[in-house]
Amino acid sequence: MTAMDTELEVPRGRMPKTSLDLWLPELQGSRARAEQARACRTLLSPGQGLTTRPRARMSRLAGVYGVGRNAPQMPDPSQSQEARLILDSIREERVGTLARLVGYLEENGVVEGRPRTFEERHVMQKYTYLANAFGEPPHYEFDFLENGAYSASLALDLYAEGRDGVGVTPFRNNADAGSVFVQMVQGRGKRTLQAMTFAMRDIREGVERDEFVDTMHRERSLYERRLLEWAFDRVSESIGRLGAEDG
Repeated sequence: MTAMDTELEVPRGRMPKTSLDLWLPELQGSRARAEQARACRTLLSPGQGLTTRPRARMSRLAGVYGVGRNAPQMPDPSQSQEARLILDSIREERVGTLARLVGYLEENGVVEGRPRTFEERHVMQKYTYLANAFGEPPHYEFDFLENGAYSASLALDLYAEGRDGVGVTPFRNNADAGSVFVQMVQGRGKRTLQAMTFAMRDIREGVERDEFVDTMHRERSLYERRLLEWAFDRVSESIGRLGAEDG
């Protein structure tokens, strides 16, 4: 029996995502499995070995590797168009809500119009994260970089124009929370807002004040201890006020 006649064993319950290399190590535990691996490499090489396999085995492998009749079907173009329309509608709603958040901040003296400079868009990232932490839209997925909360989707949306009448107004159903939010962020500089996003994240995760300050100052020395202590206390106080007013 040659290597090409050896039955290929695909690990049960697992399918290769893009190539044999994703699970090849599992086939190399013995000489026989190494032979199988080499045979499979030959099988997958363009123009080599494809006609030497029995038809039944070829059919099975076609299903595994996505070739021939068993290949996954291309998506229906009409369905793709429908999906794009849905996604565009969702983004339009989100951009509209973001514009309303900017308007809300402007009405309350936090910002001066739509953010147009890099620094204005930077601090808008922090305002949006903190508003999200208060449970208000527009909602984004945030990562934490050296300078605090950051969302790539939000970065793109900040360049988009919101349509009139689209989206919802943040804090429209909770004026008290809006008042607490505005007092928390109003007049704060870039570095302070950065520290506040870190503080909000850690408070929500149950991190204590001393641990927050020590860890942040050790890992990100650009933040002074006094600033970190103030940011933690300010955010904690605001959360406490929210809880008291909700009660």
